[in-house]
Amino acid sequence: MNAEEIRHLIETAAATGSEAFDDPEARERYVDFYDDSVVLEGYPPGVEGKEGARAFYTGMFEGIEGGHIDLQEVLVDGDTAAVRFRLTGKHGGELMGVPPSGNDVDVTGQSFIRVRDGKIVERIQEIDTFALLQQIGAIPTPA
Repeated sequence: MNAEEIRHLIETAAATGSEAFDDPEARERYVDFYDDSVVLEGYPPGVEGKEGARAFYTGMFEGIEGGHIDLQEVLVDGDTAAVRFRLTGKHGGELMGVPPSGNDVDVTGQSFIRVRDGKIVERIQEIDTFALLQQIGAIPTPA
């Protein structure tokens, strides 16, 4: 795949991910962007391969109502994309074991995504988990 095709795949995956917060059918379409043996780094322990991605993202999609993924920057070099994103929504369902708070969610993150044959084969991700946990009420915010 060339740079434009990879950029298009990332943009389409993000748009499908945004749909998946409110549409269970879009959830499976989102997971289909991942290769069966995708390598995932920066995820909670035990999140491995496509099935791990499915379980992880199902929890995110169910825990955040009206979620939206905004791609802030996508840079492609060879088979790898560097992506900065922002995730917004409302904590309307259980998320990471935390019952719904109704609080707004607004966190940023970045990923390195490697693509082969039209599938994501590796994703190294960092998201501001500390801010997310504060926003959903799992840990206190500083006074």
